[in-house]
Amino acid sequence: MPDSASAVLEVADEETKWIYAVGFIILAICTVATIIMILTSRKKIRICAAIIKEATTVFTKVPFLMIFPSFSTIMQIVVVGWFIATGVLVYTTKPEKFDLALGLVADTQSAAFQALGAPEAPASIDPIGSLRGFMENDNAVLIMMIITLYGFFVMIQFVSGVAWCTMSSTVYWWYFFYKNKAEKQSFMISRNLARTLFFHTGSIAFSAFIIALCDMLRAACAYLEKQMGPTNNMMVKLAFKALNCCLACLKKTVKFISYYGLVWVACQGTSFCGGCFKTFFFFLQNPGQVAINALVTWLLKWTSLLSMPLACGVVFYYIIPSSQAGYPAVIITIISALMTVSWLTVFECTITTIFVCCFQDKAEFSGRFMAAEHKRLAKAFGIKTSPGSDSSPEKATVEKPSEGEAVQNV
Repeated sequence: MPDSASAVLEVADEETKWIYAVGFIILAICTVATIIMILTSRKKIRICAAIIKEATTVFTKVPFLMIFPSFSTIMQIVVVGWFIATGVLVYTTKPEKFDLALGLVADTQSAAFQALGAPEAPASIDPIGSLRGFMENDNAVLIMMIITLYGFFVMIQFVSGVAWCTMSSTVYWWYFFYKNKAEKQSFMISRNLARTLFFHTGSIAFSAFIIALCDMLRAACAYLEKQMGPTNNMMVKLAFKALNCCLACLKKTVKFISYYGLVWVACQGTSFCGGCFKTFFFFLQNPGQVAINALVTWLLKWTSLLSMPLACGVVFYYIIPSSQAGYPAVIITIISALMTVSWLTVFECTITTIFVCCFQDKAEFSGRFMAAEHKRLAKAFGIKTSPGSDSSPEKATVEKPSEGEAVQNV
């Protein structure tokens, strides 16, 4: 019996050898492609590393920037609470309640009501007649839930966009004007938040509507799949998987371009469409650098998400002297994950803004801000600096324009 089992296993091994061979070939191709990409992208990787190192120095100059995303997270939690409360209210309200409420409102089209008016008055129009007609629809609750869901997606993206623009304008100010005493200001984040809400609300709302539309398409696809119920048709399953994948890629692409566009909105005061237009040509001019930066940022995000919250949960699990330490450890892990996501958002925004500032500085000002104040970036970009020059604005070898001149030159 053991001999027959061994013979069967040997036959199975012989039949599956081609799988291992194909896997080895694929991995070998990926390895060679990765090595070639690293060798040919040495300069881009060096620039990306310099940008990431420079991004860490922003927090030493503007430490409140690390805390600011927590406020946007709190606002998003408030939006989630509003959506849950509104959704429960809409979903649990019976149509009879609407009929009762509408019955308390006078019908301006009735003969009795019109008899109360002046004879020369024109024919009255019922201001809530359309609402009455809408509530008679059997899908009224479903339509209101769809409107509420879309409003939830819009408000979540709007809060994120406001935070992104505020942080981006703060980093932009740090890059160009932090060491310029003539442009030095207090409460920079508060000023930029007020400036964002006063000048850029329309652009942020427009971007929120577009990104929320992608979320609605994904939600509609998930709802349609659920309504179809379980199926054994493999083609239908694959079709929905492919559609979900395409919609997810569409949302990521739209969000990636929109947030780059918001950087232009925050830094240069352009409209959202103008910012996306500049982003498109910016990607065409620097496709490799954009890809390297996005890849490195993605790796840093997932490394942090998989390490920091888990480490906090494990440490607190062994610190808490209780047999019920599992529940507090889970709660601490969730809170740590939320804080990590907030921190990674500001880090990603800082990297993106410095990246845009570097190429703007190089294109518009011949890299003189890098040469005078950001020596690490100047070295990565190959911009020569004066030997032994200090990074202070008084000893800089170039003349620094004012904030108004910089924005006007761009």
